[in-house]
Amino acid sequence: MHYRVSFLPSLIFAMNFLLLITYCTAALFSMSRGQQHDSCYPGVTELVINQEILDEDTGFRKFCSGTASLQKCEGSCVSQVSPSVVSSTGFSKKCKCCRESVTRPKLVTLTTCRDMDSNLLVGHSHVIELNEPADCACTECAF
Repeated sequence: MHYRVSFLPSLIFAMNFLLLITYCTAALFSMSRGQQHDSCYPGVTELVINQEILDEDTGFRKFCSGTASLQKCEGSCVSQVSPSVVSSTGFSKKCKCCRESVTRPKLVTLTTCRDMDSNLLVGHSHVIELNEPADCACTECAF
């Protein structure tokens, strides 16, 4: 009597086991580096704004500028790429980005205005509305 032995099932098991060991090793290495938490928070930035303004009623054109202190989102978020037997690329990707979770309007006054000949327009200013982050969070990245 002759028996046929197939090594294919044991080869597939060995490959899956190797992928599991690789994934676990990568996860342990990542944890040992202390990168397992998100750190995304509002910060402050200074923005220089230059804007051309046209008065539609008079046709008068002026150039106004100013600086504004606005909130921004900064920090880092945990992302990972790991081997996958299910994905067509062979990798499972979980990417998160630090970005605004809530925004609010902020009025900014541009206090230095000049005419077309660069002459200072005393007493002129211009108010604009910008959006700034009110809060920040790690969210799924959009590509």
